[in-house]
Amino acid sequence: MKIHKVDAARRQIEAAIRLWEDEDHVSALTLAGAAEEILGNLLGRSNMTSFLKRISDQAEQRQSKLPPKELYKIVNRTKNALKHANDDSEDAVEFDVEDARLMVTRALINYQELTGALTSKMSAFMAKHVIGSWLLPEDE
Repeated sequence: MKIHKVDAARRQIEAAIRLWEDEDHVSALTLAGAAEEILGNLLGRSNMTSFLKRISDQAEQRQSKLPPKELYKIVNRTKNALKHANDDSEDAVEFDVEDARLMVTRALINYQELTGALTSKMSAFMAKHVIGSWLLPEDE
């Protein structure tokens, strides 16, 4: 079986959303992180800009003293911590559910940038967990 990377990323994102809905935020982050990375590379190869590259470029335009490599390290901290266990200092990971929501969002933005659209499942996640989180009071 041969699968195009865009289709693989779509499947990963939709599975990550299902995992999010099941409150398995660690797995959702890991799977969305894989999709976000694939899509970011495909965008770069197509001379398009990934979400992470756009953020890095904006930081540079604002004369941030943070080099792009350091910015990437910070925003990918949880994703990378979950992937690696090179020594015993990496045996436990500090995890915030917000990191998972942001990673799914980054993957969605890259998917939309590359394909021009979101699936209905992706749009529903975006409406509820991204746009909705800006509009609703925190106690709701």
